[in-house]
Amino acid sequence: MRRIILCLSLLVLGAAAARADVLGEARAGKLQCYEPDVQRKTCRGLFRTVVKPDGTATSGGDVLLNVVNGNSVLIMRSPQSSVTIKGNMTCGPIRRSDIEDAEFLLDGKPVNAASDRRMKDDMEARQAARGGQTECSVFTPAGDTWVVTDTLDGKPQPNSAHMIWVGPADGYKVAP
Repeated sequence: MRRIILCLSLLVLGAAAARADVLGEARAGKLQCYEPDVQRKTCRGLFRTVVKPDGTATSGGDVLLNVVNGNSVLIMRSPQSSVTIKGNMTCGPIRRSDIEDAEFLLDGKPVNAASDRRMKDDMEARQAARGGQTECSVFTPAGDTWVVTDTLDGKPQPNSAHMIWVGPADGYKVAP
């Protein structure tokens, strides 16, 4: 009986240790799918975090911003930018350059220059008060998924999202 309890304890500890490496799946090349619809293989956001051998990382991806006229999909593609790994968090400063380097796509094609400028100006205005602050995404296991919450300069923010890891060849895309 003691052997069974010991074996079960080791299995539980092993599973907990595997979940403790928040970015283990990123190291294996998987993508972060936020607010997934598994049946339709869609995500509201799809990000790639690249963890380098020296422990530094970059993260970037696509976020669904809006559905225009009932069927056209507006996506913001953010470039890979540096993040810091801190335990179960990835953190990075809020930078104007990340907005400037972003690309806005309507149905998969870049928007025209005037629309691009207008959207960047709007985002910069909304982010101005947060500029220079550090935003962290906190990853908490929740069954087969993760709950991701944000902090801003260490203060919890009122948002959260469910996230699953998906393979690049699994067919997931950003869509409503």
